Amino acid sequence: SSQNEQANCFFTLTNRIDPLPFANLPGEQQESYLGPSQPPDLQANGCKLFYKDSNTLQANGPGPTAPQVDPAQPATAALITAPRGPPPPRVILIKHHVYQMSAASQIAQVNPRNITAASAKPWERVITESNAYLKTVLHHTTWPKFRCDCIDSLNSLVPFLGDHLTKMQGEGLLKWQLIIPSNKTFAKGKNVMVTSNKKFTEFVAEAGKNPLAALSVMVSMQDPRKLAKVQQAARLQQDALAMSYGPDDTCLALERTQARLAVNPHADVDEQERLRIAADLHVYLTGKYGMNSKCMRIKDPKDPGTSIRVTRDALTKWSRCLLHKIPGMDQDNPPGYP
Repeated sequence: SSQNEQANCFFTLTNRIDPLPFANLPGEQQESYLGPSQPPDLQANGCKLFYKDSNTLQANGPGPTAPQVDPAQPATAALITAPRGPPPPRVILIKHHVYQMSAASQIAQVNPRNITAASAKPWERVITESNAYLKTVLHHTTWPKFRCDCIDSLNSLVPFLGDHLTKMQGEGLLKWQLIIPSNKTFAKGKNVMVTSNKKFTEFVAEAGKNPLAALSVMVSMQDPRKLAKVQQAARLQQDALAMSYGPDDTCLALERTQARLAVNPHADVDEQERLRIAADLHVYLTGKYGMNSKCMRIKDPKDPGTSIRVTRDALTKWSRCLLHKIPGMDQDNPPGYP
């Protein structure tokens, strides 16, 4: 045909296929071996060398192309753990048990002759109508910052309460109890007070173990009236020892004080104590700097190359600071320039 002639013109026969080394199948031609590799049903036995049953394959394990999994490690070890987000903020209840000077006590300091003010209680407890709460991320704060945040939260309840607490904290009168319910370390009954950043870090770690715990803070201070009684008892014992074994001038001053108290139990004995402190301070400064001028002069603690003048009023103020144990004041550091 015309198509065969075109094919013969395009293809040129160069060689014939050599005979195969085996005979043809019965009733088949030699070209049948050049067909697809899938054999007919009669030749299925010839493929057993390359064929395995699926049940046998599953019993013997995965094939060579299956991924190998280390049996010593779980399959989830290969999974990439998603990074944890920042810890959620905690809502902390802030309670307080603190005291402040009463208005009558402040009036009595200005006008000691006011009998009503002088007989009133010098200290009273601070009362608030509601509770204060602080919402913060504990892992992102420090112990000083946490204290300031608690004071700011309490200041929102009562104006100027934050100023009072800041002053009490500066004088070392506040106690901070951080509470985690049913915790072996920070439970309410443990009465553990936090005083350092190390202890606060321990509290944060324990709070992180129980994200649903209701955290709270108790800010407290000792009752100044009870503290004054303890200090008064200690001072009476010290005076009794000084009267028995102290020098003559000290014994004489204490005997006069006790005589005044015997006549008037409400006598101001603090003034006698202040005079004694002022006398000791005068003796100390005179022995250290001498009296080589008309007025007393001492070395300026802030500028050792200069001196400052100590007048009578300055000495009185200095002795009062020593009497009330004002922080930073001693016999070498005056309260200020006269």
